[in-house]
Amino acid sequence: MEAANIPPQARIGQDEGQEPKMSTALRVFRVSLLAALVCVAAPGCGGQADLPVPEPGKTLVIGVSQEPDALFGIVGNLMVSGDVGSFIWRPLVLIDSRRRPCCVLCTELPSLENGLLRVDYEKGVMDATFQLKRGLQWADGTEITARDAAFAWELMSDEQYPHGASYMEPIADVQALDSHAIRVSYKTLWPFGNADLRLRLIPEGYYRPIWERYRSEGGAYWDRFLADERVSVYPKANGPFQVREWASGSHILLVRNPAYNLGPPPNLERILVRVIPDLNALAIAVSTRQVHLTDGWLTLEQARELEETPGIEIRYVDSAWLEHATLQVKHPPFDDLRVRRALLLAIDRAGINHAIFRGKQPPAHSWVHPSHPAHNPGLFRYGYDPERAQRLLEQAGWSREGDGPLRNARGEPMRLTLITIAGDRTRLQVVSVLQALWQELGIQVEIRPESARLLFPDTLQRQNLKPGGVAVWRWVIQPEATVSAYGLWWPKGTNLDQLTPGSPWDAVQENKDLIRKALGTIDDEERYGLLRRQQEVWVRELPTLPLYWHVRVVSMDRRLTGYVPYPDQFLGWGVENWRLGAARGAATFLSPRERSDPGAATFLSPGERSDLGSATF
Repeated sequence: MEAANIPPQARIGQDEGQEPKMSTALRVFRVSLLAALVCVAAPGCGGQADLPVPEPGKTLVIGVSQEPDALFGIVGNLMVSGDVGSFIWRPLVLIDSRRRPCCVLCTELPSLENGLLRVDYEKGVMDATFQLKRGLQWADGTEITARDAAFAWELMSDEQYPHGASYMEPIADVQALDSHAIRVSYKTLWPFGNADLRLRLIPEGYYRPIWERYRSEGGAYWDRFLADERVSVYPKANGPFQVREWASGSHILLVRNPAYNLGPPPNLERILVRVIPDLNALAIAVSTRQVHLTDGWLTLEQARELEETPGIEIRYVDSAWLEHATLQVKHPPFDDLRVRRALLLAIDRAGINHAIFRGKQPPAHSWVHPSHPAHNPGLFRYGYDPERAQRLLEQAGWSREGDGPLRNARGEPMRLTLITIAGDRTRLQVVSVLQALWQELGIQVEIRPESARLLFPDTLQRQNLKPGGVAVWRWVIQPEATVSAYGLWWPKGTNLDQLTPGSPWDAVQENKDLIRKALGTIDDEERYGLLRRQQEVWVRELPTLPLYWHVRVVSMDRRLTGYVPYPDQFLGWGVENWRLGAARGAATFLSPRERSDPGAATFLSPGERSDLGSATF
């Protein structure tokens, strides 16, 4: 079998530094794309009546294209929920711009040196103690205490918790040692015990009566708890802002929290989050300066149009957002590794980056971003090689006569269905290229757009992706790569097909052994080494097809100062430092040296945008 044992340093196709050779289909597509990329939209976005009138200099308007599913600090599946929630919640710890944990509500991170992190290697368990800063307040004026952490654990370890008990693995218990000391006990050795991002605080005094009421009624008490507006719509939190008004489908108005005392009060008095589902309408709102800030919503083509707009600054932020193609590896034809490799070899990913993304979204060669310390730079790279793809398909028993369809030994044609998110023009462009490239091999390919609300909870999570289905979507990879390794690549039989028992990926014991060992390895470098080896297994077996790394587009009104697009934090971190005043001059970008500073931004200069591998996320 060709390419059964791929050498770690081998590479197929062109070198990344060369002008990419482009398939005929992609050349034709590029010509039609350049002719079609004309933004036509009427001003306004419809359905947004009675918007609060922004007060000049005091009200910041943020544009988003989705609406949060909840604003309670321990639930929510959408990134926009985290973005809006980050203005009203402050966590125990977060990851700073250098990808290092830092205390927010605590006084110092637990460590072996300060005695707050205790490890029992013989028993394979550990615990961490966090000391809370004293005098911090919830929005109702009550003090934040350790009991609020224990209460959050009570909710998150409940059998009906929406995200499931597996989310809190491997935490065994969270206890309040006294009014301001929290002890977190772990069932095993856990690399992030000194800064676990899943540790939350919920104001017990305010929410326990509400929780106990619904829980005592039995049945689906979590559903009723979340349906209470005091929980999901107007949460009692501890951030610099709180929700004043949520008009579904239109806007969310945030106002300053008078009880906030974690830092100085924000300069802004109000934040108006406008929900504008149509991206063309959102781009118009940015260009006419009706929206001061967007982060992660606009497309690269829209960004190019806005770059020359007076008063608007565009930033490109390298992100750990992996666009990939989910396959049903448990079912034919994807259960054959040769077919999976052939499909990836037939994709002109460098050409897609050049033609559609102007070189800003490079091919992904692993599930770990190149800037992450666990990334393996010596991995085998699948370049564009349709001839080798054809040979692999022939070895797998698929052949074609002339220009006819690709058929197996029983004469059945290979039929694939490309599924992507409806209304996402960029993804539709990408899957159209995939369709054309795979059809060049004789594969029959149909494109089927689905709404995001159907794709994620139904098609993917409930294993309704039919045999022959290929879902193109993205993952937002966590900064804790070990957590992502377990969540994405440990077969559990809980969601996607490649994670189910009996699949070819489930049979790869080496993958499970490396992840298991990484989960229990506290030393960073040793853990990174294990993850680099796991990536070699991943690239060899291809449980999914990596496509490219996303770049976040940030649009800013030049009157806004102080905003730093953090790579691993939600939108509202650092809002206390934002100001809305007179227009600024030309954008100031930081050099690679300056990015090493803890407060440095992580966006790219125009010259650096062509080398996205040098940026950090």
